[in-house]
Amino acid sequence: LTALRSIDTDVAELVERVSVPLRKSEIKSSIDGKTLRCIESNDPGDDSSGKFLCWYQLQQILSSALQPCDIVKLGVEFISYAVDDTSGFVTVTCRDRNNHSEHIHRTCRVLIGADGVQSKVRRQLVADNITLNSYNRTIFRALVDISKLVDDSIVPPIGTAIIYKSDVVGQIFKVW
Repeated sequence: LTALRSIDTDVAELVERVSVPLRKSEIKSSIDGKTLRCIESNDPGDDSSGKFLCWYQLQQILSSALQPCDIVKLGVEFISYAVDDTSGFVTVTCRDRNNHSEHIHRTCRVLIGADGVQSKVRRQLVADNITLNSYNRTIFRALVDISKLVDDSIVPPIGTAIIYKSDVVGQIFKVW
């Protein structure tokens, strides 16, 4: 939120209000459901454990804060970025997914690399000799209508994250 505050304090405050403080984080065995580790914060003012905000909520907040112009461009693939050493501005090069030969160039003050676990932005940012991988983890994300669940006991209380860990390295399932 610090970087967002430096760009737009109103947007940062909205993100702060909408996000849910993470008060409890549990790691459970996916075999028997037993708790392997639990971290709790009972202090309402303690945000050291972090906050949770769904990606689509953040996208909506950021999109609504923009002036109606060609700032957000969906349907494009990130290719690369370059930083101008003099101005500090970032020039981003993308390819149109519908017309692969068309390259789009945009210059901005800030590039937010929110392009997932196999981030091309992060890959370019770190040194070439550092291997980036997802440690053999597969992450599934879904929105579920809780009222349609037969057994809603797996849904944790607000502010709680539960991670189910398998005996197989890298197999996890996280519930918010």
